[in-house]
Amino acid sequence: MQDLNDERCYLCGKSGYLHLHHCLYGNKRSLADADGLYVWLCPSCHEFGKDAVHGNSPEGLRRNKLLKRYAQACWEGFYGSREEFIQRYGKSYLGKDTE
Repeated sequence: MQDLNDERCYLCGKSGYLHLHHCLYGNKRSLADADGLYVWLCPSCHEFGKDAVHGNSPEGLRRNKLLKRYAQACWEGFYGSREEFIQRYGKSYLGKDTE
């Protein structure tokens, strides 16, 4: 998804102290990590800002969903089909299969 040598926040472009954000987490995190579905985020975009992806603001929730969609699109472009993604991860974040 993001070259980990590109040490800038994926959302706002800040550099410096960054967190590694796992785009898919929970019981599928180890699969997603093996597939490289993570990006760098600054603390504000990740956890501590008013619109952080791990917050509950409408913008934070939207950003979180966008990162999941981007992760799936990257996975499909590199590994396989939508059906294979659903088989591996249990759901789709793209197209007609979204919640």
